[in-house]
Amino acid sequence: MLFLAVRLGARNLFRSRRRTVITALSVAFGVCVAVVFIGTRQSMYDRLIESGAKGGYGVFSLSQPGFIAEPSPSSLFAWDESLRQQLAQLPGVTLVAPRIAAMAVIATSKSSTGAALLGIDPELETKASNQMLANLVNGAALAPGDQQGCLIGTGMAAQLGVNLGDKVTFTTTDRQGQIVSSVAYLRGTFRTGSLELDGHLALLPLTLMRQTLDYPADGVSFVAFFAPSASDLVMLGTTIRQRLGAFPLELSSWRNTLPDVAQAIDLDASLYRVLFIFTGIIVSIGILNTMMLNILERRREFGVMLALGLTPANLVTMVLSEALMIGFIGLILGALAAAPLYWYLHQFGLDLTIFLKDGATIQGRGIEDLLSCRLTVRDVMQIAAGLVVMNFLAALYPAMAAARTIPILAIRTP
Repeated sequence: MLFLAVRLGARNLFRSRRRTVITALSVAFGVCVAVVFIGTRQSMYDRLIESGAKGGYGVFSLSQPGFIAEPSPSSLFAWDESLRQQLAQLPGVTLVAPRIAAMAVIATSKSSTGAALLGIDPELETKASNQMLANLVNGAALAPGDQQGCLIGTGMAAQLGVNLGDKVTFTTTDRQGQIVSSVAYLRGTFRTGSLELDGHLALLPLTLMRQTLDYPADGVSFVAFFAPSASDLVMLGTTIRQRLGAFPLELSSWRNTLPDVAQAIDLDASLYRVLFIFTGIIVSIGILNTMMLNILERRREFGVMLALGLTPANLVTMVLSEALMIGFIGLILGALAAAPLYWYLHQFGLDLTIFLKDGATIQGRGIEDLLSCRLTVRDVMQIAAGLVVMNFLAALYPAMAAARTIPILAIRTP
């Protein structure tokens, strides 16, 4: 009897093609909305994490315990180059970069300002791993072997009143807490769009930082790990920890080094989750309305079925099977409609600057100027499961209403 109820549900799909199409299109609309909402937000999160990681600590950072919370020149450790090469070969790791960080006062003959110093290895660092190098607007990057060059943001350059080739003096404390000074020469300036980076960050060669802070030849403050934006960072972190074993250092994820970004992403994800739920409710109401009209139109039919021996439970099964089959049809239609949209946004993205006036920009305001889309297999499965469950729940009340049909009254209804 249960199989018969399912067969009747499948046959009923073609009895009212208009109703089937309307309901399926409602589900298909939900698929498209979910793909765009979830995909674009995930892509935006990827870009925020990638941008923050390239600005300093990477997606993972290896350092002395407590360094991330309270950076200090005294929190150094010896770094083995052979270990760096082994870690760089781990699946998903694109670069392992030793770095040195310190706070300082940078001065010229005209002005001075507080700044964060970041020591990098010019032989390892590229535009792919360093946001500042990727946004050079004047001069050139630090060359391998350059022990006296520096790069600063355009905001800091304007405040200090310096040009390419000018001398700058930075004063900081070494690992013993002694006040020390060194001289560097401006090789280039960068503009990332971030007021913090452009106005308060200076890049220096790793060698010069070691000499200034009295570090040994293999001393570093932390080691930054980089990975593609679409990587599974949870799995990558587990892999790195397993490879490090009992190494007496602390591995921090981007959530520890970029707490503001993590908090913003969590808040935004919560808001969009609520928005997605409301969208699902709106789609469910449309499905519920269609199903209720269908039940009212077929009350006489249901009365005849119950009079011929179909049980109320089998009637509920028949109606729910209809809804589930319509839901699967809607998923297929939605997938066909969303696939080319997703492909375009994933491959090329949508340039948001076309909606701005000439010369306007949104760089540096926390908003990407390119709207792209990325979904994981887990996202796709959640969208499909969520819409099927939504369709099922929307049809549950109409199915139970149909099961409460009184045969004799329904048959007498003209």
